[in-house]
Amino acid sequence: MESREALERAHLTHELAEKGDFGRRAALVVSILAALLAIASVAAKNSSTKLIVSQERSSDAYNQYETNSIKEAVAENDAALLRILAAGTPREAEAQIRADALERLVREQFRPNKEAEAERVDRLERDVDLYTERYESFEIAEAILQLGIVLSSVAILLASRRMLWFAIGAGGIGLVLQVVGFVKPDLVNF
Repeated sequence: MESREALERAHLTHELAEKGDFGRRAALVVSILAALLAIASVAAKNSSTKLIVSQERSSDAYNQYETNSIKEAVAENDAALLRILAAGTPREAEAQIRADALERLVREQFRPNKEAEAERVDRLERDVDLYTERYESFEIAEAILQLGIVLSSVAILLASRRMLWFAIGAGGIGLVLQVVGFVKPDLVNF
């Protein structure tokens, strides 16, 4: 929610409070919905930022995983080529030593690094999924809370208590989606 929108809602709330008991109740509903909307908006922006950062980290980790995979394959192929090409030549012993060194490098460095990066990629992908689910939950909560504010405005124009109850219901749904977004974002999957 932008600052201008918050000021407009505060002005509307002040005007409503002057319109009697129904106006005060409607003003309270608008104020609560606006506060919930502000929370949902900040949470959505925060989740969006964390989602982008997680996607970037996941991509970097996957690139590192691929780099280690390529290094591992090249070293294994080089070791095999050294053995094949040097077989039966005077430099066979030297080629065997170099091939063993390459295989040791694969075992001690490339393969463990690749496995560590694979675990890191999995962890970061879970983070991406979490922040995606949170973002979606907060975005939908924002939309529903904005709808609740519109319904409150219509309720005021029509002096309709029923419409005000619909607005309160929308606020309740928005609040539930916010709680879900914070606590268990995978519960609601869109």
